[in-house]
Amino acid sequence: MDRATFEEQATEFAQEIATLLDVTLVGEITANAFEINEEKLRAVIKRSKQLEIGRSNSKKLQLACEFRLCTNSTKKHLAIESSTFKVQYQSGQKYRPVVRFEYDRNSRNKPASHFQFHSDSVPLGLLLARAGRYDAAAQQQDIHYPMGDERFRVCLEDVIELLANEFNAPTHDGWQQHIARGRNRYLSKQAETVIRKNPDLAIKLLEQQGYKVKPPARYPLWKRLKSRMSQIFHFRDSGRFDGSVKSP
Repeated sequence: MDRATFEEQATEFAQEIATLLDVTLVGEITANAFEINEEKLRAVIKRSKQLEIGRSNSKKLQLACEFRLCTNSTKKHLAIESSTFKVQYQSGQKYRPVVRFEYDRNSRNKPASHFQFHSDSVPLGLLLARAGRYDAAAQQQDIHYPMGDERFRVCLEDVIELLANEFNAPTHDGWQQHIARGRNRYLSKQAETVIRKNPDLAIKLLEQQGYKVKPPARYPLWKRLKSRMSQIFHFRDSGRFDGSVKSP
């Protein structure tokens, strides 16, 4: 991916995030930043919105989101390096997190997709203390609760829906349709990535539906043989042709 393409796709993604927040939640934008490093093919998007809480009309609720963008492992597609969605309470001039939904594709010592809850639970503290996790018992917000696969993780649409349904945050007319469209678009992109990384499985499933798939010439020889034999004999994958067989 060249610099111009990266800038175009990153800008388009930033606009999608801005539009989603504008057409779903009623509130005031309190932070808006978009920076691109063309040399390193990196971008940062930050956007926060002050919201009202139900009938009280209190404006102590805030949604803050941040995305860090990069290219994927093939350098051909835009990817999210990390993301954070924070539901926060305004206390004076500061914002105190209530819950954070985070993703880090380069995570090593914690789940790539996780959430952290900023609240103390006495039973949880007792359990952690008895497990010898005294630091975690005292700082329960540091516990990283796994949030499913890194591919089909919580998206911004899910958090907006949480705020609307559980905190009674005011919404614009038609917000649910925007949420549904955005979520479907997100899931479709994730599905495309899964298929792109698992061509053998895609071929197998298509052949089971009666399709005939002809792999490209650059496809590894052992994989082409496997696909061809499956078409001829209608055998299910028995593992005879696996990654241990290399093309000459």
